[in-house]
Amino acid sequence: MTENKGSSQPKKNGNNGGKSNSKKNRNVKRTIIKIIGFMIIAFFVVLLLGILLFAYYAWKAPAFTEAKLQDPIPAKIYDKNGELVKTLDNGQRHEHVNLKDVPKSMKDAVLATEDNRFYEHGALDYKRLFGAIGKNLTGGFGSEGASTLTQQVVKDAFLSQHKSIGRKAQEAYLSYRLEQEYSKDDIFQVYLNKITILMA
Repeated sequence: MTENKGSSQPKKNGNNGGKSNSKKNRNVKRTIIKIIGFMIIAFFVVLLLGILLFAYYAWKAPAFTEAKLQDPIPAKIYDKNGELVKTLDNGQRHEHVNLKDVPKSMKDAVLATEDNRFYEHGALDYKRLFGAIGKNLTGGFGSEGASTLTQQVVKDAFLSQHKSIGRKAQEAYLSYRLEQEYSKDDIFQVYLNKITILMA
C-alpha cells in the first residue's frame, strides 16, 4: 500500500493572518496615542511659556499713573492725507474737555470709526481681534487693526509707537488695569482729549 504523503503534512494555521493584522492595529493605535499625547504636552508647554512671557512683559510695563493720563498734550492738525499741518504748541495746548460737553454727533462719529463696540466689550475686543487676524492673513500684515479705544489710550499715555510682541503684551496688561480702575465714560473722555484733529 502506498502512503498518502499529503496527509502527513501539517495544516496551515489560518489564524496567523488575523493575529498579524491585530498586532498591526495595536501598533497603529499606540502610535496615534503617543502623537496625541505629545501634541497635548507641547500645547501646555507653549501655553505655559506664553503665560510666563506675558507675566514678564507685564512686570516690565511702565508705571500706571493718572498723571500720564491727564498730561496736557499739544493739539495736532492733520490734513485728509494724514500729513501734519500744524502743532498747536507754545502756550496753545488745548484744554481738557468733559465728556458731557462733547456733542453726541462727534461721540457717535468717533465710536463708529474707531470702536463701535466700545461699551460692549472689555479691555480687548476679541471678536474684532479674530476678525482682524483673518483679514491680515488674507490681505497682508497691517491691512486691519483691532485696537480698542482703551488700548489706544494706553499706547498714547504709557507706551511708545514701536510695534513688538513685548509692547503689545504691555498694552493688553495696562488696558486691563485701566478698565478695572476707570469707567467706560472716563476712558472715552481721556481718549477724546488725546485724539488729533483731522481736516477734510
